[in-house]
Amino acid sequence: MSEKWNDAAKRYSEWSTRQTLRYAQDALDLLNIPPNASARILDIATGDGAFALEAAARHPTSLIEAVDYSSGMIDILDGKIRELGLQGVVTTNVVDAHDLPYPDNSFDHVAVIFGLFLMKDSVQCLKEIHRVLKPGGKLVFTSWGSTFASDLLLASLMVVNPEAAITRVLKKCTTTEPKQMLWNDHDWLRAQCSAFENIQVTVASHPVRVGASEVDSFVGMFAGGPGIQYLMKAEGWDDERDTVRVSEALTIVFKKMIGDGGREFIELVSSANLVCCRKASQ
Repeated sequence: MSEKWNDAAKRYSEWSTRQTLRYAQDALDLLNIPPNASARILDIATGDGAFALEAAARHPTSLIEAVDYSSGMIDILDGKIRELGLQGVVTTNVVDAHDLPYPDNSFDHVAVIFGLFLMKDSVQCLKEIHRVLKPGGKLVFTSWGSTFASDLLLASLMVVNPEAAITRVLKKCTTTEPKQMLWNDHDWLRAQCSAFENIQVTVASHPVRVGASEVDSFVGMFAGGPGIQYLMKAEGWDDERDTVRVSEALTIVFKKMIGDGGREFIELVSSANLVCCRKASQ
């Protein structure tokens, strides 16, 4: 999987911060770190560093360790760190979150912005986070709530394979079994954090603006990310010939929504769950 993220890193980074920065800011607010604190902060699944760079801007006297299992994403973040002159505040490392290479009780705070639900074993990752947090230290992580991704994929499938799209719509409209959305289930999220205390789950919503001249760039990111492949299968993209055409179909859909509607841009709205909890003090 890390190789897939390496391949997608450049396309992903062009839009990642625009999609996730405001949620990263919300997460940092929940940690409530004093302005002049000398905290040690671990940012897991940092991607291109939306959370890490925001934390460095707000808390320049703290030390932020930004880690990801994709070396391609870390290379992009390293370039941003050099450009901003933050080498003394933010350090990076290629790390597997299932086996963090840090001693017990190392960090005051840990953040995982839209990464925990992509882990092979999120329970093991949470155990490792608990281990490396100092007593009284806080964890904050995010998961998607409602997003525009499924609707865009279904509209795109209608372009390339209407029959498959109608079959998918029929199934969604007539199923009697409730769809499990565990990472959008607040009780389930609290249960995953049972080793922690003071568990809070809140919801935030922010738009991402896509201009008419940015459609190709956005489609390249959206269709090229490894995570989207799982969602495509869930939305009826079972035919390999169709999946090859997803970028073409998404481009048609966007140009219909923006250009044909006489718009200069469109704002795609999503929501996210923000979970903040604390390791018990000893």
